[in-house]
Amino acid sequence: MNIGEANRYKGKYENGIFQIGENLSVLEMRFILTQIYIREAKRYIPESVSLYAKQMQLSPDNVKITSAFSQWGSCSDKMRLNFPWMLMMGDDAVIDSIVVHELAHMRQMNHSKYFYAVVYKYYPEYDNQQQKLKQLEKATANFDTLLIFYIEVD
Repeated sequence: MNIGEANRYKGKYENGIFQIGENLSVLEMRFILTQIYIREAKRYIPESVSLYAKQMQLSPDNVKITSAFSQWGSCSDKMRLNFPWMLMMGDDAVIDSIVVHELAHMRQMNHSKYFYAVVYKYYPEYDNQQQKLKQLEKATANFDTLLIFYIEVD
């Protein structure tokens, strides 16, 4: 299902506001909201990557939004960045801190002192955002087990 199919579920999305109709099951509501998070992730995260990559003078090969629940981001040795759509449940600052973290892996593929020096250079408030991320981890810990259906992110 996509946002265009929301009317089938008595929902409406206009001007950034989503109204859910009556008589929807929890699963139907969760599915609709998941689609919104995916769409917003595909919009916001690549913009954030572009902004910080430019500042850091980096050029990632690809940015992909995934359904992963095990980690908040990854950077492959081929300079491909992956971020789960669930990251959108955090605020912009949390998302940006993860973007900078993954971009820093393009310079250093481990978590050394040099790696963190790069992170803090481009995101001085990284520690504060990590505290928020820990709260987000707790809040979303069981979200994947509540999803009975598989969300395909293409």
